[in-house]
Amino acid sequence: MKTFLRPEENFTFFVLNANIYLQFLQFFFGCMRQHFLFFLLTLSSFAFPHEVLDVERLPFLRTKQYAKAPYEKIVIFSGHRTCSSLLYNVFRFLFEEDEFLLLPHAPFYKEKTILKTHGSDHMELLKGTKFLTVVPLRHPINAAVSMCRFSSQGEIDLKEWAMHRIYHHANVLFFAEKLIEDGQDVLFFKYEECKELSKILDQIERWFSIVIAAEDRKTLERGLSKENVLANINSLYDSSEVLPLSGFHGRHIFQGKCGVPDELFFWLDYYYEQLQPIFSRYSYFFKND
Repeated sequence: MKTFLRPEENFTFFVLNANIYLQFLQFFFGCMRQHFLFFLLTLSSFAFPHEVLDVERLPFLRTKQYAKAPYEKIVIFSGHRTCSSLLYNVFRFLFEEDEFLLLPHAPFYKEKTILKTHGSDHMELLKGTKFLTVVPLRHPINAAVSMCRFSSQGEIDLKEWAMHRIYHHANVLFFAEKLIEDGQDVLFFKYEECKELSKILDQIERWFSIVIAAEDRKTLERGLSKENVLANINSLYDSSEVLPLSGFHGRHIFQGKCGVPDELFFWLDYYYEQLQPIFSRYSYFFKND
C-alpha cells in the first residue's frame, strides 16, 4: 500500500531536509576553508620563506600537538607588558587542542586548554583543576613605563596610576606564592630571556620532558619574531585594537619615542620601595634597565 504525505506534511518534510542540507553545506565549506587556509600557510612557508606568516593561525602549521601531562590546563598569569602575549602564543602553538584554535584569546574561556589573564579572579574559576601557572616577570618599574608608552590614554592621576601598576605586579607574586602553598605548579620566566625564543623553548622542553621538532622551532621563531608580529599588527591603529586569536594589540611592539614625566618615575619608585620585600624575593628575575 502506498502512502502519501498531506500538503502541510510535505512542506514540513521539505523544510527539515533543506535545513539539514544547509547545515551540511556550512559544515563542509567551513572544514574546506580551514584546510585551504592551512594549505596556503604551509605552501607560503616553503615557497616564500620571507613572506609574512599569519600569527592568528600559526598553530595550524605545527607538526603535532605536544603532550602537556600532568596538566589539564596551562594559564599565563602576569602583570601587563611582561611578554605574556608572546608566551601565550608559544604555549597555544604547542599545546592547545585543535578544536579550540579558532577561539579568541579573550574573554576567559575556561574550557580552553591554554589561557591568559592578568586577573586573579579568573584564576579562581579553575579551582579543582590540575593546571600549570606560567608567570613571566619583568621589573615592575620597567613594565609600568612600557605600559605608559604603549597605552592610548588622556590625562591621568600619576600617583594613583603608579600605585595601581606597582601593586598589580606585587599582587601577581603574592597570588603565585599562594598557588605554590596550595600545591599548584608555577613556572617563572625572566622577561629578558623571553627576547630569545630558543631559551623559552628550551625551558619548556625541560619542564615537560618533551622534544620540540626542529620544524616547529623554526615556525615559532619565524612566526613570532618581532618583524613578523609587527607586520601582522601594522594595520591596527592603537592599543585599543587587537588581533582576536593571538591577542596582539596595535602598538604591541612599541618602536617610537614617548616621554615619561619625571613625576611618574618619582611615584613608581615610591611605591616600589614600599613593596620591596616581595620584589626582593624575586630579584633574580628582575633587571632594572
